[in-house]
Amino acid sequence: MWEYFLKGTEPTEESPYWSVPEPPDDLSAVRAANMVSVRFTPKQSYIRYLLYRETADGYATLLSSFEGAEACAFTDDVSALSGGMVSYYVIPVHPMITAEGAPLVGPASERASLFLYAPDYFLNAP
Repeated sequence: MWEYFLKGTEPTEESPYWSVPEPPDDLSAVRAANMVSVRFTPKQSYIRYLLYRETADGYATLLSSFEGAEACAFTDDVSALSGGMVSYYVIPVHPMITAEGAPLVGPASERASLFLYAPDYFLNAP
C-alpha cells in the first residue's frame, strides 16, 4: 500500500500507531500451589493483548484479553491439569488495522514456561 502527499505536506515523522503491534517483553509466570500468576506490561495502550496457555501436547487455550497501559495480571487455576509443561504467551492485536479482512496481529511474546507436577506426585514420593 502506498500513500502519496503533495510536496511540502509529507509527514516528518512516523507514528508507531500504524505499525505492527509489539508483544510485551516482561511476561512472567509463577506457581503457588494450584494457581499460576501471570504478569506482563503492555507496550502500547491501544493494543489488545491476548493471553494464552499451551500444554505439552500443543493445545492452546485463550485465557484472557487485556487493553490499556496498566500492568496486566491473571491468575490461572491449574488444579484440573494433570501435570507436565505449560507455557504462557501473549499475542498483540491491533483492533483498528485490518490485514486481509482480520485485525492486524503482531508476533507472539517469548514464552513463560513451568512444569506442573501431577496431582498425586507428592503423595507417591518415597
